[in-house]
Parts: sequence; C-alpha cells; structure tokens
Amino acid sequence: MTKMTRYVLFILLMVFIAVPAVAQDEALPPLDSDTEPDRIEWWQLEETFGALPEFEEGVRVGQSLKRSSTNIGVCWGMAIKTRRTFTGWT
Repeated sequence: MTKMTRYVLFILLMVFIAVPAVAQDEALPPLDSDTEPDRIEWWQLEETFGALPEFEEGVRVGQSLKRSSTNIGVCWGMAIKTRRTFTGWT
C-alpha cells in the first residue's frame, strides 16, 4: 500500500469511529411504535388517505412498517454502545 492510501484509510477509519460517537451524545427517548398516537396500521391506509392514484408502468409504491425502522435503530444504537464500551469511549 502506498503512503497516500494508508493515510486515506486512516482518515476514513477515524470518521467511522468519531461520527457515531458524536451522534450518540443526544439523549433521545426510546422509540415505541405501539404507543405512538399517530400510528396507522397497513389496512387503515386507504381509509385514512384515500385510494392510491394510478402510476406509470414500472413505478412501484408501498408502505414501510415503522417497527422495522425502530428495530434497525435499536440495533444500531446497541452496536454503537458496544463499540464505545469496547474502545473505552465515553
């Protein structure tokens, strides 16, 4: 490896370590999609927002479950906490 390549890899490694540590400093309440007042089940979408309009050929439309986003966020937070514990960052 050239000296420049090692330098770039070192900078990227530092960014990947520092950014999550800084982002974790905000104290956010835990996500709980089951108790959110604006929760909408998949079967309530058409009733709440009306029928889905027609789209051109090749366009796909769907919904995303908040539960998946919540689980991903929780897993990401646990990974950051584990990494911070392992590296000794506070």
